[in-house]
Amino acid sequence: MLLLDEVHVTPADMFRNAVSNINAHVKLGLTATLLREDGKIDDLNFLVGPKLYEANWMDLTEQGYIAPVQCAEVRCPMPAEFYNAYLSEEVHNQALLGITNPNKIRACQYLVNYHARRGDKIIVFVDDIFALTLYAKVLKAPYIHGGTSHTTRMQILEEFQKNPAQHTIILSKIGDTSIDLPAATCLIQVSSHFGSRRQETQRLGRILRASARDQEGFNAYFYTLVSEYTQEVRFSAKRRQFLADQGYSFKTIIELEGMDDLDLVLASAESQVSLLRRVKQKLSESGAVEVPLPIFDYRYLTNGGVKMSGYFFELPPLERSAALRDIIAGLTPYEKSIVKRELLKGYDECVFDIIACLPSDIAYLIFGRLDPLTLNECFQVSRLWRLHARSNVVVDCVVEAAGHTCRLPDPSKSGLEQLHLLNSRDWRWLHCRPVVSKAIPIFESLSDLIVSGSWVAASYGRHLRAWRIDDSVRLAFSVREYSAKSLAICPLGAHLAYAGYLRKVSVYELATGEELFSMQPAVDTVDQVDIYGEVVVLRKRNNTVDIYNWKENRRLGRITGQEEICDIKLCLGKWLLAVTREWTMHLYQTDGMLRYSLSLLSYMCGRFPQRGRRLKLLANDAAIRVFLFDSDARIALTIDAQRMRLVRLSVRYEQESRVLDAHFMRSLSMNDGRFVYLKNGGQRAELEFPRPNSLFDEHADGTGMPLAAIDDDTAVLGFSNQCITLLGFRKA
Repeated sequence: MLLLDEVHVTPADMFRNAVSNINAHVKLGLTATLLREDGKIDDLNFLVGPKLYEANWMDLTEQGYIAPVQCAEVRCPMPAEFYNAYLSEEVHNQALLGITNPNKIRACQYLVNYHARRGDKIIVFVDDIFALTLYAKVLKAPYIHGGTSHTTRMQILEEFQKNPAQHTIILSKIGDTSIDLPAATCLIQVSSHFGSRRQETQRLGRILRASARDQEGFNAYFYTLVSEYTQEVRFSAKRRQFLADQGYSFKTIIELEGMDDLDLVLASAESQVSLLRRVKQKLSESGAVEVPLPIFDYRYLTNGGVKMSGYFFELPPLERSAALRDIIAGLTPYEKSIVKRELLKGYDECVFDIIACLPSDIAYLIFGRLDPLTLNECFQVSRLWRLHARSNVVVDCVVEAAGHTCRLPDPSKSGLEQLHLLNSRDWRWLHCRPVVSKAIPIFESLSDLIVSGSWVAASYGRHLRAWRIDDSVRLAFSVREYSAKSLAICPLGAHLAYAGYLRKVSVYELATGEELFSMQPAVDTVDQVDIYGEVVVLRKRNNTVDIYNWKENRRLGRITGQEEICDIKLCLGKWLLAVTREWTMHLYQTDGMLRYSLSLLSYMCGRFPQRGRRLKLLANDAAIRVFLFDSDARIALTIDAQRMRLVRLSVRYEQESRVLDAHFMRSLSMNDGRFVYLKNGGQRAELEFPRPNSLFDEHADGTGMPLAAIDDDTAVLGFSNQCITLLGFRKA
């Protein structure tokens, strides 16, 4: 067994490598603060395992395991000289001025004296070493920081625990963890690490184990001192979010009663000015910390970039424009996708919007890299974003980038009109008619048929073949394989995944037919396969789903559930959609972690399908558009990929025919086993076949159904022992 205390640190690179290299049958992690500010806390699901138990802090307090705590935020106004200096300093130097605020020092001295008279043991947290020594001198208390020797540390801690006269100790951030001080009953936090919720929670934990917690009426006290009208106010609000979720309430104290009547330090203006000189001298000695302009960091292009915003405020407009233009010009395709994702992330929670301070030409460059759907969402953020997003420069750039793939029917329309047509992707499907482009005769039983983009693949008899569709239809490769249970073509158009009846799973290169990957599960038969990029997913008969990186030949994750999974689909190589027989849709990460579930049974009036589901989807980093259908019902829905919530949903029923295959508004249907037709939205178009009479003889009684597949620009119908018919769609 591998036992991990403070398991929240495991996703860090050093600990991640250590845990990954240790072979343990069981891993158990413990922590009181399951939090990380870098978003890597979800990595614990595969590094250690899922969360098994979480205790509510209020319940533990009622049961006497931890002490009850009264929490308060004390607002400390800054003297005029200090505040003027604070406003004139660079962002990275403002923190020390906030910590050494004379009124904050006086408030700390007042609280220490008050709780010392009550007999409390007090911990004062100060992160900056210069400020820590200053507070230690004012409070006449010992202190511990990173440079304190181990022997000295142990002496100070033992004295604090056992000596009633030693009522106060001052700690830097090294006291956040791994220090047990059951004598402590009061904590005063002077400074902290920005808006870290984890640090706030761990510091509170220093007084939760107070040895006096069993006494009737006992309370521990937790104070945070905040300099008014500084960044500390915003950081403090963020830091206490986790504690508020656990049930703790914070009282805001504007003025400490009677503080002005006491003989406290820094009462005169002269002493405050003298302290300000010392602080400025310290800042000048340490030198200005340079904020380097990064090659690219998406956080600095979004409304959360506090450091970079301060840097840009210091730059003249022309230099600011040139610096940002260099960043935008150097973006790789991957970085462009990050910009697209992050521009809309958390805008309603951020105080500062860096887009608002960018030059217009730079803002246009950023917005011009978005796709139509994301740009449409930008309209709703703010008035300034709407002005940028609606500008002709941005709209023309987005339309030009997306126009080739979306094939706008009327280029003469204005940019905004074209943008609306791009967002209504199904519009062009209503203006197309099917045309037979190729009929391929086959003389064996057809087992599976698939189409994606410009590729068609089929398995019949002992043949596995793929055709490339461009100006003509040509055979790309042909290999000998047993009949396929499932085929899948990568949407990126490079690879074909094959799952056979003899449990073999392979990945072929479409252009050459070379087998790049092959495996054979030991027992379970693979019922379905899907592929996107380097990820291939297998749905097995025992109701498990395995996710592999086929290039590295390693398993990324496994999904096991009680519900019967009917269909799966990979999305952008990082999501996996799975639909169950009970009309429940699950969205997983490729490591097998469940991120979102939606039950559709209520929308279907409790009815169960006659056969398995079929999934189609369109996706970008902002939204996932899902189309789900069975033989007589169709559901279209959109999921917000950032906030993991349902945006819109619609349901249609097919009464007069059986759907062979569908792709959003377009569907191939069969009626009475004799007549195949295509629907573009609500319009119906009959299909023309080379030999219509002979094609349907086999299915005249309605007991058999041809195999069919449909994509944006191509439809394929296959009849066993007859032919495979390819149809293209042209504008009417």
